[in-house]
Parts: sequence; C-alpha cells; structure tokens
Amino acid sequence: MGQQQHVHPNKNIQHGLDLWDRVREYDARCANEDFMPVLTRKQKQKLKLQQVLSKQPSKTPARGDKHTPA
Repeated sequence: MGQQQHVHPNKNIQHGLDLWDRVREYDARCANEDFMPVLTRKQKQKLKLQQVLSKQPSKTPARGDKHTPA
C-alpha cells in the first residue's frame, strides 16, 4: 500500500480498519471493471415486483384530495 498506515492500539479496531481498507481497494477495482452484483433469488423477486408495481397506474386516489381547501 502506498498510503501511510496508522496503527490503532486496540487490535479489534485495527482489524476493522484493515478490513475497510481492503473493502475500499476492492470497490476501486470493481469500479474500473464492469461489476455485476449477484442477487439472491429473493432479491431478484423483490426487484421484479418493484418494477411491476412502478409500471401499474395507481387505482386509488391519494387520501385527502377531495377535502383539500383551495
């Protein structure tokens, strides 16, 4: 690593900091490549449901529209 490493006196905190450094390096590498996140089946179903729901026009009027003072 080219950057200066600060060592924390608490080894647990230092371990966490090291992990975050590795995560940032990984993110930087993935940003340069075409990164395709892998979704679980449940996540795919949820995403598909959100897409379907966003395409449907809402059939119920928003609450309070009729009684709103002009």
